[in-house]
Amino acid sequence: MKVNLISNIYFQANQLSFKPQVVKRDETTGEYKTEKASMVEIDLKNPNDIKVMKELGEKWDNDYLMENMADNAENIANREDQADNHRFFAVTSQKDNFENLNSDKVLSFCEVHDETYNKAKVEYIQSNAESTTMYNPKYKRCGSAMLDGLKHYYNYIYLYSLPCTIQFYLNNEFKQVKSQKEYNMEWKNSSNLQEDIKNSRK
Repeated sequence: MKVNLISNIYFQANQLSFKPQVVKRDETTGEYKTEKASMVEIDLKNPNDIKVMKELGEKWDNDYLMENMADNAENIANREDQADNHRFFAVTSQKDNFENLNSDKVLSFCEVHDETYNKAKVEYIQSNAESTTMYNPKYKRCGSAMLDGLKHYYNYIYLYSLPCTIQFYLNNEFKQVKSQKEYNMEWKNSSNLQEDIKNSRK
């Protein structure tokens, strides 16, 4: 099995927006500290990667978002022509052995439609259930970390947000768009710090 390693990312508060940020709770003191994590891209040609996604669908059963992503990935993987430009990313606390991705260590997951080499539509994004339901979760900013990671590879990101999550995207430098029917949030790169996604695929 192969899970394509995109990058090892240091998560540190108050860094520039293109670098993901997350914090981990110290089990002894209860304080939150910065943590190094990884961002990986799922290989749809490997059945075990699909299996991991299905495991997450069962564990993160709120809103069925992860389950939908797993079904989409499986449907694409079963097609002879996979050139529909859907990509699946995970932010994980796992440090190595990415060919054996551990579903217990995945912090957030997303599906994007890769329209051009630097433009993407986020179809789904979800954080692990603990980070969204517990008062003092082990990890915080899991969803924001995923968005920060995407910003590192794309210059333009857009999506449709439900009313209850609009503030989340506003907090992550997205702007609300009212003139479009298919999407209502967008983010545009305003610096020259983006990494060309073509280079990320080499």
